[in-house]
Amino acid sequence: MLFGLSRPDGTPVTEKEWQDFLAEVVTPLFPNGFSVINASGQWQDRMSHRITHEDSRLLWIATPENRDLGHRMAIIRDAYKARFQQQSVGLLIQAGCEAF
Repeated sequence: MLFGLSRPDGTPVTEKEWQDFLAEVVTPLFPNGFSVINASGQWQDRMSHRITHEDSRLLWIATPENRDLGHRMAIIRDAYKARFQQQSVGLLIQAGCEAF
């Protein structure tokens, strides 16, 4: 999942706000763990078509596929968009082998 860290008014999502989001939303849905990668993103605003650069986070979750996976991902995306006034949260699901 790909999360931008700038609100529409330009104020950043703080590290505390990001950590609170992980603790309150992501961890209860994926308690077995996940990884967060700091990144720098670029995107085009849907309304103004302006190109914007911002700090971002990649959330990497390795989990077995199951019937509620899409629903859990939607909860995370919807919560982030609502909490931080985001137009979108990127999502990429790829099948693969995982073992821990």
